[in-house]
Amino acid sequence: FSTDPWIVLPIALAFICGGLGFPVLMELRRQARKVNRWSLHTKLTVTVSAVLLVGGTLFVLGSEWRNPATLASMSLPDKLLNAFFTSATTRTAGFNTLDTEALTHGTWLGATVLMFIGGGSASTAGGIKVTTFALLLFVVMAEIRGPRHVAVFDRQVSSRVQRPAPTVALFGFAALG
Repeated sequence: FSTDPWIVLPIALAFICGGLGFPVLMELRRQARKVNRWSLHTKLTVTVSAVLLVGGTLFVLGSEWRNPATLASMSLPDKLLNAFFTSATTRTAGFNTLDTEALTHGTWLGATVLMFIGGGSASTAGGIKVTTFALLLFVVMAEIRGPRHVAVFDRQVSSRVQRPAPTVALFGFAALG
């Protein structure tokens, strides 16, 4: 079924939604068209999830494009479909349309990074969570730039919220080691 979008896309959509998390899904249900009223948590979860989905798709395309055991023999639409599915499933579900044993080492590394990040808080996905990952990036960017406060979507993030993020990431790294 790897080249059948009527099978692959509904499954991918189901675990993408599950990977957003129940609080985000409830807020989207209430205020789907009022983006300016979304909470910081919802904006961050949706934005980072979308960036990881697109970035992961492009990464899988790039690293598997010429791999004869995975994407090389497929048409462009089938390559896109399978790269998209692989990107989405690594963060949330663990399914596959490509033979994971045949993936390149680069794809394995990229998939491991996506699995480590995972999905949204209170979601069906594992990982350190997309909001923790994003907050770490914003803290690092603020440290490099020099401002005293971390701001996300023009909202200041208190140090009380910032402090657990490195701890969660370090415990995640320790669990891998």
